Amino acid sequence: MTTLSGDLVSDDYPIRQLPDTAMWSENFAYSCNNAATGVSMIVLLGRWWADPTIWREVVSIALPGDRLICIKNYGSAATDRIASGAMLLHEVIRPGQTLKLTYDGPACEQDRATLMRQGFIPAPPRRCQIEVLFEGTTPVWDMSGHAGKTSELTGSRHVEQVGKGSGHIAFGNERWEIKDAFMNRDHSRGVRIVDMYRRHCWAQGYFAEDDVSFNVYAMEFYGEDKLAMANATVSKGDRRYPAVLKDIELIRGRADAKQPYRIVLESELGVMTLNKATTHGSIPISFMNPFDFHHGVTPGVPSATMFEEAVTWEWQGRRGLGWSERAFAFDPMYLHEQS
Repeated sequence: MTTLSGDLVSDDYPIRQLPDTAMWSENFAYSCNNAATGVSMIVLLGRWWADPTIWREVVSIALPGDRLICIKNYGSAATDRIASGAMLLHEVIRPGQTLKLTYDGPACEQDRATLMRQGFIPAPPRRCQIEVLFEGTTPVWDMSGHAGKTSELTGSRHVEQVGKGSGHIAFGNERWEIKDAFMNRDHSRGVRIVDMYRRHCWAQGYFAEDDVSFNVYAMEFYGEDKLAMANATVSKGDRRYPAVLKDIELIRGRADAKQPYRIVLESELGVMTLNKATTHGSIPISFMNPFDFHHGVTPGVPSATMFEEAVTWEWQGRRGLGWSERAFAFDPMYLHEQS
């Protein structure tokens, strides 16, 4: 059980009073690595930058054989207790501990090669049903308070938590059970300005044998010779420890998708050298300017290429499940026209 302050508990719900701030947004993200079946999922639910009363829901599910299920909708079905665009619901069952994701609606199947070559192509939709219960297994990490330009991209208020998920995913006549899958949840609020974004790594993992988890968020901007953000933490049992990011291999281009890389952390628990060993599913997504997400690449649109990957991490001969999000922009993502 995780004990939280009142402020962190309130962060599980959508904000009640919307600020009158340009480019402000609020976002929930969930990653799910069900390595036992080779099924993984990334959920990106956030307020539309142009009108924060409207929510954007993007869901990508990776299946064996580089099959991908793609969902993107906009809507305003949210309440002050439930975040929702049109058919995706984020519900709080127990603040700080238990949350629920459900979806019942259309989805399209795409193959990864097409998404990498030319982006999403409309296809006849089939019914997709998602019901996954998230249970926190580690203390919540409050990453809020980072300063400078990164707070204008990742959100000035930002919490996340490693946990496990159970439930099911159905698509057409197919169904996959989710049982004790690795999951991470993320909730952020703040301005999202991405003009000078270059690349980043957002990664988490859990080593069940030692009851140890880690969270990393590193980012680089064009025109700067050092990391603009290097936030990290580790936990053991019900205790969380600040960590220093000693080394990280950021993505260099599309050829780095599915490839191994290294992260080195230092905390009271010692030095952790983490190696991404196996990729169970790789999901290409475009991270666009103004702030939004789209399945696959988006030729001709200011965007970064992002790879959401279900992975296995290696640490001191042990293996743990986790998630890796790495992205890069070929050039600064300046907007020449903005509606």
